[in-house]
Amino acid sequence: ASPGFRDATDYELYIQTRNGIYNHSGTAGEASVFVSELFRIADFYQDYETMEVLNTYRKSLGKELDARSILWYKPSGTEVDLEAYPLDKYFAGQYVTTMRSSWTDADATYVGIRGGYNADIGSDYDKGSFIFESQGVRWFTDYGKASPSVQGSVYGSGRWTLFTARTEGHNNLVINPVVELPGQTPNRLAPVKKFEAKDKGAIVVYDLTDVYEGEVNYYDRAFYLGENRSTLIVQDELELIKPENDIYLFLHTRGNVTITDGGKAAIVEQNGQKIKVDVTCDAKEWTLEAREANPIFPENARQGEYSREEYTKISLVGKASGKLNISTKISPYDDGNTYEKYSFIPYTEWTIPDGELIPRPVIDGGIYVNGASLPDFVSTVKTYTVDVYLDDPVPNVTAISSSGTIEVIPAASLDDATRVIIRSEGGATAYSVNYNKKIRINDNLVGTKPVVGLPDNVSFMKYTSLTTNNEPQATNPITSVADNDFNTRWAGDLYGAYMEYDLGESQNIDGLAISYMAGTQRNYYYDILISDDGINFIRVFGGESAGGTESYEYLALGVKARYVRYVGYGNNTGEWNSITEFHPCIQK
Repeated sequence: ASPGFRDATDYELYIQTRNGIYNHSGTAGEASVFVSELFRIADFYQDYETMEVLNTYRKSLGKELDARSILWYKPSGTEVDLEAYPLDKYFAGQYVTTMRSSWTDADATYVGIRGGYNADIGSDYDKGSFIFESQGVRWFTDYGKASPSVQGSVYGSGRWTLFTARTEGHNNLVINPVVELPGQTPNRLAPVKKFEAKDKGAIVVYDLTDVYEGEVNYYDRAFYLGENRSTLIVQDELELIKPENDIYLFLHTRGNVTITDGGKAAIVEQNGQKIKVDVTCDAKEWTLEAREANPIFPENARQGEYSREEYTKISLVGKASGKLNISTKISPYDDGNTYEKYSFIPYTEWTIPDGELIPRPVIDGGIYVNGASLPDFVSTVKTYTVDVYLDDPVPNVTAISSSGTIEVIPAASLDDATRVIIRSEGGATAYSVNYNKKIRINDNLVGTKPVVGLPDNVSFMKYTSLTTNNEPQATNPITSVADNDFNTRWAGDLYGAYMEYDLGESQNIDGLAISYMAGTQRNYYYDILISDDGINFIRVFGGESAGGTESYEYLALGVKARYVRYVGYGNNTGEWNSITEFHPCIQK
């Protein structure tokens, strides 16, 4: 059997994190996998050490042994310290490098980088692209496989105009883009020039000269996982051939992006965590922008592609000539640590400090809210949410640990998070306690059911505000339920997603006019709550839509209230709450 076949165990292990696989292939999705056949390979070679490493990693992911894994897994009885396994590896056959700060920390830093051959069949033109994770978040991503329903060819030159295969659809530099060309040269190789790893960091350098043929005299892209494996520097060092060049550097993220520092940096926020992206560039003119994840040229948009509405492109846009150096430093933001400000130095002068990696401190004695311990507390999990009532004061949060010093920064209000920071020689680790604001609900059901059609002399009431707790699709906002158009909708995908009217003052409400997307085929499940203060609510209805119409249904109420809340629980075909219209009504 070939060494490559045997290396498959390591490869599948190294390209995985808790957030999924490094899906650099144009045929791969992002979902996490644990391949049971890896046990079979380890069994074939009687490599029981690797088998235990695989099993330890499986357990760290919280995955159970499936039937095939049970068949091939041979327990050796030997305990394996997964953290003693090398953190970094370069796979020469795939030209893929992975670097990480830990195997077991849920908030570990992880970098996956792709080089290799721009094959003209089925390849993405993404050599030098990467993904980046820290704080439990995949910050910069690869779109992976294209939608099977995408219009047009996804092979050969037909792939050159497909956004997710083009260079601009990855975390790459784009030079002088052209509609008909992919952004990198087909049938060219991007090899590794240098790979170095020590306890405190790792460096890898890819030679991208040939894949940017005709645009550069040389191009090296270097990656440095440093500062105790907490930050990443991506550095592009190149020389442009043409006297004038349009340059674009893209980073694709699901996070919310705010451009800061006079257009030279970005703060990205996702899942309650933040990173900062600091950019230095010696181009004669450039700026940093947050753009929608669409092609540079509208002609490269294809019908049938997967939606990219949740993505944003951090985009360096500029003009350059001659030698060009771009440094992008990615650091955790507001995590209790202070990170060095980076100024460009050639990657040939980078050095990794000697010495052992010093682990970040963790709180091992628990976090307490108003004296009660968080029941689900695990030292490696950094973010928690507790239920509070809207009129509660900010809870008192404390923490206990056997080592390090602890600082508690109380939330300014229930809209903020209380932060608990522990510091030691290894740096700082920040925990967040967020607050889920609840309302108080009592039942006083009116005993009516929705009926198709509206009564005579019904008018829609004026309101002060219309809000929701769930608006996952920008194209289907909450305002759609008040625009008198059955062709638009609010779409919420949470069980318990709500929309709420504030009428400004307590008023008589005779009933509600509601219409639904696909209302003739679906029954929607919901509660109606009313309140005078926005804190204490009464549930006046709990049930399902009448069905049989995509026009208005009417739910008679005969109540008095200031706030009216519709709480949705999906429908008989799925979890979405898709409401086209929703109006409090008064009869005259």
